[in-house]
Amino acid sequence: MSIVDSTTDKMVCYCYGLRESDIRQSMQLHGCRELSAIMSCSGAGTGCTACHRRIQDVVDQQAIEACHIDTPTDNARPLLG
Repeated sequence: MSIVDSTTDKMVCYCYGLRESDIRQSMQLHGCRELSAIMSCSGAGTGCTACHRRIQDVVDQQAIEACHIDTPTDNARPLLG
């Protein structure tokens, strides 16, 4: 179990008390990549439904992070072959 800083771990689903880290954990453990799958896996979004946009924001951010490719810095030297 990891310790998560509650000041940066935003509340996503107030009905069920689920934070961003809970959504990300469901995505990682169950392979959830869509709102409907996250709702089934974690219960998030199945109460009042006001959090659907926040859940989708987490999904979108996770996708961006998964596709992130490090670019060389200005100080990087080319590889010599």
